[in-house]
This record gives sequence, structure tokens and C-alpha cells, in this order.
Amino acid sequence: SGYGQHKQQSSGYGQQHNQQPSGYEQHHNQQPSGYGQQHKQQSSGYGQQHNQQPSGYEQHHNQQPSGYGQQHKQQSSGYEQQHKQQSSGYGQHKQQSSGYGQQHNQQPSGYEQHHNQQPSGYGQQHKQQSSGYGQQHNQQPSGYEQHHNQQPSGYGQQHKQQSSGYGQHHEQQSSGYGQHHNQQPSGYEQHVQQSTGYGQQHYQQ
Repeated sequence: SGYGQHKQQSSGYGQQHNQQPSGYEQHHNQQPSGYGQQHKQQSSGYGQQHNQQPSGYEQHHNQQPSGYGQQHKQQSSGYEQQHKQQSSGYGQHKQQSSGYGQQHNQQPSGYEQHHNQQPSGYGQQHKQQSSGYGQQHNQQPSGYEQHHNQQPSGYGQQHKQQSSGYGQHHEQQSSGYGQHHNQQPSGYEQHVQQSTGYGQQHYQQ
């Protein structure tokens, strides 16, 4: 999609990373310009929280991008590590492993941008609050598409996620160790996923 963006998050004691590229790419807690963005993050508990909100052709995981862009979110939980790669167009890659292991986030933009950037432009606003061992991601992008705990405007979608417990959540409202997916987008697309218990459940509407 577009120039391609990638985001992966692993949960557990590990860290979580959110990337939000914009223009060509933007990353981790960046507020890039040329449709710039705003980001807020609050993390509590052992885990970390990362919020990125890029705008432009593509946007990903816990992103509030604007424009035609897409949004993607991946979160892995457990002591084990998880690797996810999403490359598109010029292709970018991000992998995050959770557990006691390490996590690495890369965020190029423009042609590159990095961690905690605040660009200008159609700008976005993001808020995240995590409680407990788990992480939580809230995003509110605007534009044609919006995702995960987002309250975007326009054709975009809206998503809310609340995660509690050791597990992580990706556009999820998860409780306990399990993961959960709750999406309530508005506009052209809407999705709802809810999982309960240690297992996962997926509902789509």
C-alpha cells in the first residue's frame, strides 16, 4: 500500500512499539509534517507504550493518519518473540519481540524520520493510556481511513481499544492474559472483534 509502512507490537513484560509513518514514512511517536500529527502517550505498568500517528499514503498500527492511507496494527504477546514484517512500495520493515527479550523499532520518514517527531500539516491527534502490565493504544486519526482506538473524521473509521492484564492488545479490548480485538469503525468499513477468556475470538460485522 502506498510507500509501505510496518508496525509490530509484542506484549508481555516486553516493550511495545507503534510506528506511524507519514508522507513517505514516519515512525514511533512522531508528529511529522506534510500532513503532520500529534501524539500523546501514557504508559503504566512494566510494559512500554508507543504511539505513532503518521499521515500520508500509509499509516499503521495505532496510527491516526490522514489521507487515503491505510492503517495496520500488530501486537504479539507472551514470553516468546514474534516477528512481523510488512513491506510495501519502497518497503519498510519493523519487528518487535515481546517477553524479556529486546524490541527494536525503526522509523524512517520523509525519506526518514525518527522517534518523537512533530511535523506540521493536516496534523493528527493521538492519545494512549496503558494500565497494568498490558498496554493500551488509542488513536484518533482523521481522513479517509482511521483505525484502532481512533476517532477520525471524514470517511475514516473509528476504533477503540482497551487492554488490561499481562496481554497486549491491538485494536483490542482484552482482559486477562488473552487478547481481544474490538473495532468499531465508521464510514465505508466497520469491524467488531471481541475475544474473551484465554483464547481469542474474532467477530466481524
